[in-house]
Amino acid sequence: MLSLVSANKLDAEVVKKKFSDKEQSKTEQICEMAGVMSKAIQIDDVIIQEEEERLAALEFENQGLRELLQISGVSRSDFEEYQKERERQRGSTTPTMSD
Repeated sequence: MLSLVSANKLDAEVVKKKFSDKEQSKTEQICEMAGVMSKAIQIDDVIIQEEEERLAALEFENQGLRELLQISGVSRSDFEEYQKERERQRGSTTPTMSD
């Protein structure tokens, strides 16, 4: 994709010499838009790579935590029951508007 943008810039230089001012202006706008699109692609690539790395790290951490749960002998259903009980306790200790 980047080579296409670069080729367009080179072609634009040749074309500029042959066209009228109006056509030259349009060509410059197209080249500017191609530059902006190229920068947007680069930014997107960086963001996608960061998200993929973060996702991989979270998956690795999740797997490690699951292994620790298995080692400790706590089953998934036990853990879910524990979470539900904590939620119920939080709900009963939350102050109301009348307090």
